[in-house]
Amino acid sequence: MLKLVNTQAGPGARAERKLPKLTMAAAKGIGTTIEVSSSLGPARYIPLTDCLRDMALRGGNLGFRTVQSMTSKTVVFEVYQPRDLSGPIRFGFDLGNLKYLGYELTAPEATVAIVGGQFDVDNVTAGADKFVMQVNNDTDLPTWGRYEVYVPRPGNDPVPDLTTEALKELGEKAEGQRVTSSAADTLDQRFGVHYELGDKVSIQVFPGTAISDVVRLVHIQVYPTAGEVVQTTIGTQAVTYSEIRPAAHLKMLLREIKKRQLLLEVRAAIHRKKEQASVVG
Repeated sequence: MLKLVNTQAGPGARAERKLPKLTMAAAKGIGTTIEVSSSLGPARYIPLTDCLRDMALRGGNLGFRTVQSMTSKTVVFEVYQPRDLSGPIRFGFDLGNLKYLGYELTAPEATVAIVGGQFDVDNVTAGADKFVMQVNNDTDLPTWGRYEVYVPRPGNDPVPDLTTEALKELGEKAEGQRVTSSAADTLDQRFGVHYELGDKVSIQVFPGTAISDVVRLVHIQVYPTAGEVVQTTIGTQAVTYSEIRPAAHLKMLLREIKKRQLLLEVRAAIHRKKEQASVVG
């Protein structure tokens, strides 16, 4: 994430795209290793903040922010590990600090991917290209059962590459969750004192039942009569890419079609060369 921001808007970006005074914090060695991309589609045409939100979730529910440095007079972009305050910090209707709660769970479209097997049907000598392998979504499979999807790729591609393509497809078709909520501060539980942006807190869904999620947004307003009013948004509020950016989603599908077409053209060219070599011999 630091690399992405640095090359797109920071000191490592093109001159016309650099944001004045923006610097990068030192890497803290947190989260997991992921690609500079987005599960929503290729990162190239996705707004930077949208891509960062997706990467933060995939990288281990991380947080990112900019902090103004009064000493260096710069704005520092940093990635941080949210604190787990799901025990002491709780929101609920009965507690008087939860205004709205919505929760939606969607079943996965696929829990098992069969990848490989993409070969030229006219090539009677095709062998390794017919290889297929199975990759499971170990999280969704035990809960939802077996739903298969075929991921066409050349069977003689390296196994790690086949596994990556399968996991990418399973990630796009995995179980979906959406948590939306609106909370408010109380005298004994206040933003900036007891919890911060990015902290994991608890939401009481029913008496005795709570779910944990991250504080994603804090909206602060000041009124002459009411004083400071803090409204907190908790939850990923995740939506599918096709719901929010249909045109970009279509571009992503077209890109995938072109990729598969190129693979077929390459394999056809190799097959023609082999035929020509056999005729000459």
